[in-house]
Amino acid sequence: MINSTAGMITNQTAIVLTALPTCVTLSSCEACVAVNSTASAFNCTWCPAISRCSDGFDRSRQEWISKGCDHEDNFISAHSSARCPAVPLTTPPSAATPSSAPGLHGSTGESS
Repeated sequence: MINSTAGMITNQTAIVLTALPTCVTLSSCEACVAVNSTASAFNCTWCPAISRCSDGFDRSRQEWISKGCDHEDNFISAHSSARCPAVPLTTPPSAATPSSAPGLHGSTGESS
């Protein structure tokens, strides 16, 4: 929807249109489910089987259907009882320990 009066658009006027986000641009379950509560035009659902958000009508519709994402018991939405899975926290790698191999503790390998 463009809100403007006819008098505002004249010769040499630039108009910048910005597309609204769509379901397929959302890359996490939380964002996918949350968009439904902020924009009533969306009916996005998250399919854990393919880790994708969609309204079911995009260029990946065949995969959406073949993986069963079109069945209510296989997707997560703002209205379903299923919730997004918790994202596991990654633990930092343990601190490197000094090598216990002989001859690697400061020796140069030269004999005196």
